Amino acid sequence: MFHFSTLSPWLGSLNFIERVEIFIVTLASLQVKQTIIKQTI
Repeated sequence: MFHFSTLSPWLGSLNFIERVEIFIVTLASLQVKQTIIKQTI
């Protein structure tokens, strides 16, 4: 599981927009992985 607590010092150096972009990219990649898994089954 992805833990934000381990990245808290690193996230603190980013501004809010950068955090949102990273969050959206992470969610998008997870969605892509789920769709690929569903297609292979």
